[in-house]
Amino acid sequence: MPVLSDTQIRELVHIEPFAANEKRPGAVSFGVSSYGYDVRVGTKFKVFTNATLTIASGGTAVVDPKNFTNDLFLTIDTALTGRDHIIIPPNSFALAETVETIHVPRDILAICVGKSTYARCGIIVNVTPLEPEWRGKVTIEISNTTPLPAKIYANEGIAQMIFLKADRVCATSYADKNGKYQDQVGLTLPMVDGLPVPAQDTAPITSNCTSTATVASASSGCCQHAVSIARPWALTNPVQLIRTRVEIPFARLAVLSRLSIHPRSILELAAGLAPTQPAPQSPPSLHCSA
Repeated sequence: MPVLSDTQIRELVHIEPFAANEKRPGAVSFGVSSYGYDVRVGTKFKVFTNATLTIASGGTAVVDPKNFTNDLFLTIDTALTGRDHIIIPPNSFALAETVETIHVPRDILAICVGKSTYARCGIIVNVTPLEPEWRGKVTIEISNTTPLPAKIYANEGIAQMIFLKADRVCATSYADKNGKYQDQVGLTLPMVDGLPVPAQDTAPITSNCTSTATVASASSGCCQHAVSIARPWALTNPVQLIRTRVEIPFARLAVLSRLSIHPRSILELAAGLAPTQPAPQSPPSLHCSA
């Protein structure tokens, strides 16, 4: 299976918008390369948290590919926060979408590999192969394998697509079997044939001033401003809260972040300490053990 060159990619693969191979000072590179295409990550991210508690799992969050819901994520859109990046907590990951929409021809298979700039920082990108005649924006998984928070820059390069041309056309393409991820228009959660489709969208976190960091970067404690979460919350133990809006000072977020708690846990605990509306009941004390 020969690898497509830059000229062949232009001629055979529909990529929109298509970016030329040129230097872009100050940005993680993207666009067509000698034998591949470097896609950009968009502005919308779903950052994984470990804060969700479910009765069915005995009070412990469980990652279930057959029931992977929005409760496991914080949704952040940099187009709304006014910042050029998000931060993935240590040893966590985020889902994101490409800027580009790709249409793979019937006799071509696309393989995704990470970019050296991020790989050298311990940030790994994973995308399963794009099958023949798959169409849409690509949902990508970005893992932070380091013990420190990691920045991901929106609208800049994130991964490289390598296109392999088959010697013979396949008998059944992704379009032929009506694949469940066909024509996806953006970030899509995992689905399993025959099971209910998970809700895909939640209201993104927004910042109420340009000097505040995103929720995931709140550990910096850069100012006394607050992060607003304009979405309903219905949380279970350890903190019983029902909110339509909470305002959380960064100073409290910074203190809580030192406990190595994921962003959503930080938000929930901080909301219990500084709610804008009376809590249904007093939150329990937070105990730390060695």
